[in-house]
Parts: sequence; C-alpha cells; structure tokens
Amino acid sequence: MTEDVVELFVFHPGYLDQDLLDHSSLTLPRPKEVAMLIAPATKEWLKEQRVELIDCRDL
Repeated sequence: MTEDVVELFVFHPGYLDQDLLDHSSLTLPRPKEVAMLIAPATKEWLKEQRVELIDCRDL
C-alpha cells in the first residue's frame, strides 16, 4: 500500500447478561463478534493484510 488509509469498522462485542437480553436487539451478534475478534485466525488475517489496529487517539 502506498498511501495511508483510515477505514473505520464499528463493532458492539459483548457478553450477554439479563439487562441486555431484556433491552437490546443486539443480543445474538454481540458474543459472535467477541468470538470473531479474539480468534487467532482474525489476528493472522489482519497481519497478512498489513492492517494496523489503532484507536481514535492515534489519529
């Protein structure tokens, strides 16, 4: 890659508790996102794609 590009991806990972089950429509996606984000295959794919993870303080 020859230029710096910032792409924003927003996730809502989390573990379910009764409050989320009672009040959120994002109940099933949250634990699935946790599993995807912590998977070794995800880390390897990001490395292969030369993706640098940053937070807003790095911009």
